[in-house]
Amino acid sequence: MIYLTGEVSGFNSFYFYFPGKDGLFVGLYNKPLKNYSKLMNETLDMCNDLNWFEE
Repeated sequence: MIYLTGEVSGFNSFYFYFPGKDGLFVGLYNKPLKNYSKLMNETLDMCNDLNWFEE
């Protein structure tokens, strides 16, 4: 899995790329999120439930 989390001038974004599944999950937000880490964890949990971490 390749990933990036970033914040520039209040713009939040993240992406997860799963080369084994050729899948990309992107989140783009133009205002601060109160539960940013919760969203990231729920996203990773969902990807795990879908077996995206398996090769």
